[in-house]
Amino acid sequence: MKVRVIAAVVVCAALLSACGSKKEASESNFAEVINGHFSHSCLQLDPSNMFGPHSYPASVALIQPGMLFTKKAADDQNARVTAPFNALVSAGLLAVLDAPVPAQFGPAGSKVPGKTYTLTDAGEKALADQQNKKGTAFCAGHFKVQSIVRFTPPADALGHTISEVVYTYKAADVPAWAASKDVTAAFPNMAEFQSKDQQGRATLVLANDGWITSEDFSRQ
Repeated sequence: MKVRVIAAVVVCAALLSACGSKKEASESNFAEVINGHFSHSCLQLDPSNMFGPHSYPASVALIQPGMLFTKKAADDQNARVTAPFNALVSAGLLAVLDAPVPAQFGPAGSKVPGKTYTLTDAGEKALADQQNKKGTAFCAGHFKVQSIVRFTPPADALGHTISEVVYTYKAADVPAWAASKDVTAAFPNMAEFQSKDQQGRATLVLANDGWITSEDFSRQ
């Protein structure tokens, strides 16, 4: 009788251990792993583009009507370029000064009408690159897994055990400024990330200490 009780206890303990293992292929484990991957970076809002400006103070030259642009075309283009910056001014992250800025083209030292955007104290704290204080992007929260849609049974691939995971995710820990009307209007993706579940896909790799995303596995 005692032997049976002890055996049953051992079996139950083994089952509980297996069910709680980080190596188990489960929705809870996979959600935790992907959320861990998301925690390494933030959801960034960048008012700039590939052509610049690339740091603060950020100078934006305004297009002037002339041979290349009608007044309406110039006004429309200037509105498109400055709208993201102006939204962040309204949110309290930037301050703006209307003053001549260095011209992108023309004689050295020449200036044209423009706007210069500088960081406020709140903007400096929200800057995405906190280590170097460079760039023009701001941290507007993180992504978080909403559900695990499906995953493949663990299988061998080039010497590793992997599982392909499809999941939904959404913006989380979004600061009040990033959820403001002006910011979501200037950054439509931000509004969508907060209101609708997005779908993503990840390749998870089974390591000695549990599952990890393939990107994080390669970095370690």
